[in-house]
Amino acid sequence: MLIPSTVRLGRPIVTTSWDDGHASDLRLAELLGRYGFRGTFYVPFRAVREPLLTPAQLREVAKSGIEIGGHTLTHPSMKGLGLERSRQEVRESKQRLEDILGRPVTSFCYPNGDLDAEAREAVRQEGYSLARTTVNLRTSVGGDPLRMPTSLQFYPHSAYKRLRIFGRNRDVPGLLRWATGHGCRAGLDGLIDSLFNHAMRNGGVFHLWGHSWELDRFELWGPLERTLERLSGRAGVRYLTNAETLEAVSKP
Repeated sequence: MLIPSTVRLGRPIVTTSWDDGHASDLRLAELLGRYGFRGTFYVPFRAVREPLLTPAQLREVAKSGIEIGGHTLTHPSMKGLGLERSRQEVRESKQRLEDILGRPVTSFCYPNGDLDAEAREAVRQEGYSLARTTVNLRTSVGGDPLRMPTSLQFYPHSAYKRLRIFGRNRDVPGLLRWATGHGCRAGLDGLIDSLFNHAMRNGGVFHLWGHSWELDRFELWGPLERTLERLSGRAGVRYLTNAETLEAVSKP
């Protein structure tokens, strides 16, 4: 299924996603719910940062309204991994999550945003409906549900680091958006407001993503709460999970 990348929604959407399945996701789920936000947590079975959510904690998070998505078994770079190894990583993590949750798992996130054609094909063959990337500065879901972009990572990258991310993703359109549409802003608050307001004006999607372990490590819980408070409760805005966002955009 391909989606017109220029589709204009009747009501704008805010969605969030959070990677790596760290135990601090419990705190994050509570914080998102407090301000009326939904989200998708992408969970691997090998820890990027200890400790991982336990199966019981995963079920607790899912009961709060958070969507749980796949993030492979061992969090490898899928770029160059090959079709069969990628399929194994994707399939076995999907099966484990579904066994834990007792429900289908339909959303996936490429570890570190690394992918190629074989990685995408592995995700397709294993039955996922969407796969999120780390491509940023977008206010739509893009044209390919298995290459879903984002608006911004919740992390205070320097301008130099943002340039490196554009280069790593070979993202010339994103670089041009940053330079011409968002004034080469490097500050997190300024970029959030610029992208959020663009999505609100144009009937788009604002997609904030990050890692709860980074909120711990870099003392970002306070800044995140202030951001959620500032963006919450907007009239006419839908606050959705990633899967709900894809469904809404497919039927605007």
